[in-house]
This record gives sequence, C-alpha cells and structure tokens, in this order.
Amino acid sequence: MHDQVEEADDSEIWKGDFLEREKEGANLLYFLQKRNLTKTQENGFVLAINGKWGSGKSFFVQRLCKEAQKQKHPTLFFDAWKNDFTKDPLLAFIAEFNSSLNKYLKHIPLSVQAKEQALEALNKIWKPALKIIGFTIVKQVAGLSSHQIKELFDSDEDLDDEDLEVKMSSDAPERKSDAYSEAARKLNTAISKALNEHRTIKESIRQFKKQVGALIQALDSIDGIQLPIIVFVDELDRCRPDYAIELLEGIKHLFGVRGVYFVISTNLEQLSHSVKAVYGSKFDGHTYLRRFFDLQYSLPEPSTKQFCLAITAEMSLPDISHVVYGLGFLKTMTGQVIVPNATVDVVAYVLELHANAFDLSLRDLLQVTTILDVAFALLDGKQVHIFFLVFLAVLYHRDVGVYSLVVNVRHLEQITGFPTVDPKNGRGAIEFRNDSGQPTMVLLSTVAALYFKSMGHSSTEWNAISFAAQPRYGFPGNLIYTDCDSMFKSHLAAGEFSFYPDLIRRTGGFSKLESN
Repeated sequence: MHDQVEEADDSEIWKGDFLEREKEGANLLYFLQKRNLTKTQENGFVLAINGKWGSGKSFFVQRLCKEAQKQKHPTLFFDAWKNDFTKDPLLAFIAEFNSSLNKYLKHIPLSVQAKEQALEALNKIWKPALKIIGFTIVKQVAGLSSHQIKELFDSDEDLDDEDLEVKMSSDAPERKSDAYSEAARKLNTAISKALNEHRTIKESIRQFKKQVGALIQALDSIDGIQLPIIVFVDELDRCRPDYAIELLEGIKHLFGVRGVYFVISTNLEQLSHSVKAVYGSKFDGHTYLRRFFDLQYSLPEPSTKQFCLAITAEMSLPDISHVVYGLGFLKTMTGQVIVPNATVDVVAYVLELHANAFDLSLRDLLQVTTILDVAFALLDGKQVHIFFLVFLAVLYHRDVGVYSLVVNVRHLEQITGFPTVDPKNGRGAIEFRNDSGQPTMVLLSTVAALYFKSMGHSSTEWNAISFAAQPRYGFPGNLIYTDCDSMFKSHLAAGEFSFYPDLIRRTGGFSKLESN
C-alpha cells in the first residue's frame, strides 16, 4: 500500500486551511532544516505532533509533507491506521520506505546498491528476538517482566547462557509443578536460541544503519535535494496497541541515523494508554514514550470559528439552493456581507452562533455535527432550514429532557426548562442593519420560537396568527416567507420542517466513538 502524499501545486497546498496552520507549518519545517544543519552529530530525530481528537493533526501533517516536498526534501507519508491490518508493522513501513525513495535513487547505481544492502540486512531482523519468547510466558513462568526482558536484549552486553541462568534462578520460584517445570524448560530453550542469535541481530542492525547512512550520503550528492529525509507517520494513536508500540520501537532503533527525521502525528495521552495495554496497567506510559520522542509539538486549540469551518468542510453538505438561512442580503454594522453564499460558510456560521450561545466545547461541536451529518443525509433533496435544524441538534445534545418538553409544547417558556440552557446576555445573537439601515439584533431563541410557533399551521392560519406579531419580511420572517410579492402568499408548507423534531430524535442516537 503506497501512502505517499501526492505532490500539489504550490498555491493549493494549504487550500482549506480553516484552522490557519500554514504559518505553524512553515515555522516547523524551518526548525527541522536548521536542526539538521546544526546538530551534525545527531543520529536521527523524532518529533511528536501532539493534538486532541478533532484538532486537525492529519490535515496538518499531510500539508506539511507537501510543503517539504516543495522544498526538495525526500519524504515518506505513512498512514499507520491504514496499515494496521498487517501483522508486522515494520515490514509494511520498510516497504513504503523502499518505494518512496526509489524515485530519488533510480538514476544512481551506488545509492540503489546501498538501499538493497540495507534491506537485505533488515530482512535478518524484521522479527524481533522477543517474539520467540512471548511476553505472557515470560511473565508467568520466568518471573521476568516485559521491561526486564526488553532490557536484556537492548543491552550492549552479549549475555551467554550461564549469565541468563543466574538471572533467571534469582527470580524464579524454588518449587514448581511438573507442568511448570516443563514450561520453564521450554522457556530456557527459547531464550538460549534467542541469545545465540543476539550477536547476529545486533550486527545486522549495525549493518542496516551503516547502509542507510550510505544512502543518505548518496542523496546528499544529488543536485536539488535537501536533507533531511522527512518521514511523516499519521494516526499512530488509532492503531491497535501492539502494532503502535512495535512500529514506534522499530522506527527508533533501526532508523536512528543522521539525516532521517520522523514527524509522528498522535495523541500522546492515548498513545500512553496503548503502552500500558502492552506492558501492563501499572507501567509508566508517559516516561516510556520519552525514550522515543526527542521533542513534542502541541497543536494549539483552534478558535470556535476556525473549528466550525474545519469540521463543516468534512461534512456531506446539501446544495446551497436547498438551504434556507435568510441572510443572503443582510450586512453587518460595517457594511460587510454577513456570510458568503456557500453551504460550508452558512453552516459553519450558524454552528458558530450556537456554539457561542450555548457554550459548546470543541468536543460538543463534534458530536453536534455528527447528528447534523446524518440529518443532512436523510434530508437529501429536501429544503434544509439550517437555523431550526442546528438549534434542535444543539438542544438535544445539551439536554434530552428539555428537548422533549420543548418539542412537545412547541415553545421555550419556563415550564419546558429551556431557561436553564438559554443563551444569556445576547451571546450568539445575529447583529445586522435592517432595510431601514437601523442596527438590529436577533436572538437564536427568537428564531427557534418563530419556527415552533409556525409548526402545525396551514399558510392561511399562519398569516392570520403572525401578521400582527411578526414582521413577514426581513430576517427572521423571511425564513418562513420567501415570496414578498404578496402580503398573503406564504412559503410555509406544513411538512417542510414540522418533522425536524422527530428527525433529530432519530439522528441523535448517532455519536462519534471517543478516542480517549
């Protein structure tokens, strides 16, 4: 599976950068370049791009990879999650490493030879010696922890069988049952076999690193190529624990070579849980990860506006011709158009208003957009009254009990409990100049109340009920009335949005799985 990020036109690299990460990407790439020039004795470098669920890590590292390509760095983009189905993560990674460098090396016989020799050396060690033993048997029979066994093989000293027997005898119980003794005998045999191969494995690692170093020198001789090689690994925290840890360990131990930099996108908190899943619940996952990451860079949380644009862009949105939002002709106090006439901008704007009004966190917004995404799919081809739909989705997310009372009685009064979640102090209000040029402010609750009040009435009934109390033309009246040529001609159709409460009840059962 080839995960190399396709090269893009320079002007398109950061297209859709709603979280405004481009400047961060430029600074980070400059840092990597300067480090490679100044840390001349450094054997490789591993940087963790740390971010919470929904913070845009994947978008960031994909664009950063393209930016590195533009600046002539040899690159590899490896989606760990897409390769999680393989049994041997290191083999999948090496296959990518091989194919990604081919285009840089195919015209240089020396470098091709160096690469082939490196891969040949690696083939001898692709299955770690610890696989021969098995952590479960080690823990239960030998009395050694996973950490102790790992230290045994990571040590620079070559232990012989006698050394091992002394170490085991100090920890093992004095008396064993027959079954226990047989298991111990098999364990001794397995460990002895591993130890016999220990020198060969360590020498193979040395040879592999030597050949990768020769490959780096060959790349450095090519005009127009800039070191370091930058390897981007994405979605590591989503992988099964054993896969994630084995890949991380392989990367650190086999590619600790000058001129090879790794940028790994992950949630460090979640990754530490993966470490514990492999080594035990009492194992210090955070301390363990510090062995592999030289530095971490934490992506700052985006603003609500940025985040709404980013998550809306990932949704399956209706065509703008089907979206009823009533703001197309309105302008702000400074004369600017309130929202561009594009679905992504309209939906993001309405989401932002509700997020501010109801104090929604970024995680809340992700759950609300999950509800909306399903609702959009079910509304395919129908009119989408976006203010009403978002209001209902937010209210359902905030308090299902209040939601049920509100949609049953169709108003937002004290009896429904709505004041307990009601926007305060005008937060989330829409401010604009009306047709007369006067400053106007409309609360989201006012817009929702208009929809509730109109539900269940025919056009004629609604004309009689609302004419005196609610302006028919201008926002928010234009959400219900779109034909302004006749005082008595209404756009309202009984079934156009009266089923929204039931729709949200159904879609409200959908939610994203938590990653931590």
